Amino acid sequence: RVLFRSWFNYYGNGTFNNTGTVNVNSGTLGINNGGTDTGTFNIAAGKTLQFSGGTSNLNVGSSVAGAGTVMFSGGTTTLSVSGIAAATTVCWPRETCAKALRIQ
Repeated sequence: RVLFRSWFNYYGNGTFNNTGTVNVNSGTLGINNGGTDTGTFNIAAGKTLQFSGGTSNLNVGSSVAGAGTVMFSGGTTTLSVSGIAAATTVCWPRETCAKALRIQ
């Protein structure tokens, strides 16, 4: 389990892969180089998970939960997630946010 309590922005040549649980408890977790995810992202109220570069794949089995915000501001993100909680605010681009996301 990974806990983020302040601004954390993943930089470098590698990718960020989540196969377990990531808790964003304060600030923003920015993923700039993409990655492959099958785990859970829990975003606390008033906090942000931001996909801002690279190619990210939220595969079947992954989920986004919590009362925080998930933002898609750059790169390419493929969503095959098990679910995005209704309380989670979803934004893309940065100016467009909604409390619910319907994928058909």
